[in-house]
Amino acid sequence: MKNFERLVLVGIPWFFGIILLIAGILLSILSEQPSISTLLICTGLICMSLYCVCSLLAKIIQINSAEMNKSD
Repeated sequence: MKNFERLVLVGIPWFFGIILLIAGILLSILSEQPSISTLLICTGLICMSLYCVCSLLAKIIQINSAEMNKSD
């Protein structure tokens, strides 16, 4: 797996998760609308969960490709 592929697969969900969490926290502090801030925080947590799944998937792909290269 190339570094760019790993960056896209693993980095993008983490980046969006952090941005949504920060936006949700700032809106909860500055605004009186708890529903929007709660929605942003929950969406950020879902993106961070996708980050965990994608990082495990990238590791599995990397291990499988290394094993296939050894057998050749």
